[in-house]
Amino acid sequence: MPGATVVRKIGKDAAGNPLNHVVWLGFCRPEQPEQLDESDGPGSLVVPNIDIIGYNSETGATCMLATDVGGIPKDTSEGTPWKAEGILPGSDDPRFDEMVELERTEECAECHQSNPFIHSPWIDGARMPDNPEEPVVPIVSGPNAPYWLLGTDHRRILTPHIENNGCVSCHRFPNRTEALFRENGWVASEHMPPHDPGSLSEDYQAMLSCLQAGPENTLRCDWISPPAGECEGEIAQ
Repeated sequence: MPGATVVRKIGKDAAGNPLNHVVWLGFCRPEQPEQLDESDGPGSLVVPNIDIIGYNSETGATCMLATDVGGIPKDTSEGTPWKAEGILPGSDDPRFDEMVELERTEECAECHQSNPFIHSPWIDGARMPDNPEEPVVPIVSGPNAPYWLLGTDHRRILTPHIENNGCVSCHRFPNRTEALFRENGWVASEHMPPHDPGSLSEDYQAMLSCLQAGPENTLRCDWISPPAGECEGEIAQ
């Protein structure tokens, strides 16, 4: 849906000093309730969903928050009918509990499997104001980038892996996200790998076959966990 906004901030330590290896990403995207009353106009039918990701690129430590927000005014002006306006109060503000619904059923890592940030041509259209060549959503590249979620067992972030497979030589294979993209009309051979789309079709099919049968039933295919802090990535037992 149109009207989404995304912002990136550099992390800070307790004294306020910048931590260039820590990044915070804020993503406000409107969602449409299932039961609509069109007589209210499009601006009143939006529930802002705010997602926040904090990522330490040195250790892989990651924080994620997904929440629905109520009480933020909607901009109903022509041209921006879905954009929410207003300021989300901090957690020390009494209004925070009234406006923020923290109980969501989905687990962030169900989609954010291969690394903290999901990329698409749409989200990468948002560029840093001081460098139009750089997308707002950070690029975390490589199959061994550290990644684990604070407050959880990092071993739960598992992705399939086939040694010497071309797909996972560049990045971990995000099985849930790949399926979501494919179900919405995305065709891997038309986009991947970026330098030569379709050239890794056999490798891609091998990964899909592994997922369909299960790594435990597929020769040379395993579940792997990413590096986390001082722990190396490894095959899940």
